[in-house]
Amino acid sequence: MQYKIENEQLTVISKTYGAELISVKDNAEGKEYYAAGTETGLPMVLFPNAAKLKDNTLIADGRKYEIEGAGFARTSEFSLCEAGNDYAVYELQNTPETEKCYPYAFSLKIRYELEGRTLHVISTVKNSAEKPMYFELGFHPAYRCDNSAEEHALVFEEPCTAGRFIRPNLLTEKIVPKYLDGVKVIPVTEDLFKEGTIALQQPTSKKVSIVGRTTGTTITVDGSAFPNIPVYAPYGKPMRFLSIELWSSDPEYADTDQIWEHKKGVLELGAGQTYENRWAVTFA
Repeated sequence: MQYKIENEQLTVISKTYGAELISVKDNAEGKEYYAAGTETGLPMVLFPNAAKLKDNTLIADGRKYEIEGAGFARTSEFSLCEAGNDYAVYELQNTPETEKCYPYAFSLKIRYELEGRTLHVISTVKNSAEKPMYFELGFHPAYRCDNSAEEHALVFEEPCTAGRFIRPNLLTEKIVPKYLDGVKVIPVTEDLFKEGTIALQQPTSKKVSIVGRTTGTTITVDGSAFPNIPVYAPYGKPMRFLSIELWSSDPEYADTDQIWEHKKGVLELGAGQTYENRWAVTFA
């Protein structure tokens, strides 16, 4: 099921499957800012793991569980639990099926809310059990580029210093310290993503914009609530979109013991507790 929210400036369409965004469109010009997952193959919501796990396996309470890369939220049917003209809230709860791969009782809510030209994304995770739960949260939105991504630049609000996770086979083998060192602008070039996702570790500037160098179109992501901000575009294909990802924890390390509560950066919630996370993207 799809649901539309709107205000005077923007119209946003999302759907219950994966709590996915489908469209973010300018009302005056009809300009489309978003590249939907049906086009890019990228999920919006990453839960309960934000990236691939070694052997697609986590160990909890001494038992092995097999779980898909980037979690099951992206392939789950959420319910539309609350909605209005300018907001929509989707909810996913544990089921016997989710418990086969993730042994925790939870509620995950994703709220999309418009304010002027800004789309706010508010996530709430509740531990519904009487024992601690461990989880990750991430997002993999894709923003449409005017003509081609190579006509754009990534611009940080402040000069940025960050490490980079080096992830052959999607498992971290090392971290390059100061991959960025006081950098404010990264021009997007054909070879920028030759080695895959630029997974930035703890960037010092967490507000980053995609800026059209000829059109001036600016899409600004405020990822202040997340420690790691990867950037991605497909290499070797027409670069029609850029993704500014958001990860709540480190990606899996190659030498992991696979014990879920040991994973670096994994979030812990006590029995009955609730976690909230907010980020926003502004379209100009």
